[in-house]
Amino acid sequence: CRVLHAFTCSDYVWHRLSIDMPLNLPPVNHPIASLSGAALRHTVISALRLDHNWRKPSPRVGCINIRKNLKDASIMQLQLLGNRHVLVLSRWPDHDELSVWTLNHSLDSRRYRSIPMIQFAAVTASGDCEATVVALCNNQEVIIYPLPLDDVSEQPICPSNHIPGPPEGRISVIELCNDVIATIVARFPENFGLPTYTVMFYNTASKRRFLYEFAPLQLIDRLQIKLYPSCFVLTGVRENSLVAWIHGLPSILFLGNINPETTTLTTEQCPLLAEHVLGSSSIPIEFYVSSEPAHECPSHFSLFAFHSFGEHAKGLADVYHIPLDTSRRRTQFYVSKPTHSFKTAIGKRPEIVCFGKTGFRAVWLDHEWDSDEYSLWKATFPPGEAASVSPLLPPHHPLPFEVHMITSLAFDEAAGRICVGLRTGAVYVLEL
Repeated sequence: CRVLHAFTCSDYVWHRLSIDMPLNLPPVNHPIASLSGAALRHTVISALRLDHNWRKPSPRVGCINIRKNLKDASIMQLQLLGNRHVLVLSRWPDHDELSVWTLNHSLDSRRYRSIPMIQFAAVTASGDCEATVVALCNNQEVIIYPLPLDDVSEQPICPSNHIPGPPEGRISVIELCNDVIATIVARFPENFGLPTYTVMFYNTASKRRFLYEFAPLQLIDRLQIKLYPSCFVLTGVRENSLVAWIHGLPSILFLGNINPETTTLTTEQCPLLAEHVLGSSSIPIEFYVSSEPAHECPSHFSLFAFHSFGEHAKGLADVYHIPLDTSRRRTQFYVSKPTHSFKTAIGKRPEIVCFGKTGFRAVWLDHEWDSDEYSLWKATFPPGEAASVSPLLPPHHPLPFEVHMITSLAFDEAAGRICVGLRTGAVYVLEL
């Protein structure tokens, strides 16, 4: 028994286990291989307990109110930073403001930074002690702010850099991965022709900008980007079909000393590795990818789509897991099928959707047209099993806020943490 116990507690065993659910790991500078077997065992047990609680019809839920109601304020965007902080973008009639709040176990947390902006993305570094915040203020440029998370000073933060977009274009999307920023810049011709797109990369370490022209032959609607360390994925709707394009990233993007400051990337440097058509879909269609930044390249890219929903018909929701490793493939073009599908109720439409980084869990806010009622839902999409979909909480479970007041959600699937922003300016954190 002692030998068996020692074997099952060894680092060797735990580092070779196949784990098919997200783990709430330490900060990015502590890779999983550096964890001891005991620490990894504790993390896996916590993940199993979270999964058991998550799938319950009446899960145990903790609630923290990190910000009270504020007059004339509304929460527009939220992002969880590690296990200790949350970024809150608030909107007043005359200005927008970003604040950082600590996630402690008291009823009140503390704001200590504020930056005016309309949209942002952020990534942590140095063990969650600092963050890089990229702000979009006027659709013409992005601004980089260094954000020390352990400094509680009320002094304003000065931007470290301004990155202008290409001329005559509008920046619509911001994505971050480690030291690289990616944005999509759209240009709309005056003669109502097809829009053209530029993917703009910026390395915050080398302070170099890279431009890649993406000129599709057909109209692409709602173009989005997901950035990984070795590739990027563009997604959009083309002729009523969801399409995902996987492109490689060139090594020049990560070099320290190169000239000039702006480099135009060719199709050879950003080759198309794979194109996935995710089936033909009925209109309307809405699709979502995770907003959590990816520090490592996962095995697959995940996408969550709602379509065929309407006032008098059931809707359909699909989850896709698209492999990112294209080294063993013989062709570039694929028609992919969903790994999970489920029906949605008649007359309901998703209003706000948060999809986990690994595609294992999701939460969303539903709106029923006839009754004008809102409800929160949760889902699990385990590999090889059917989707598990249910209300986040049963109807009899009280919440300290009205669900119809929700304006923003953020989600950390590995921690089971949901951040809720209200039109009253209040912010709550639910922990399953």
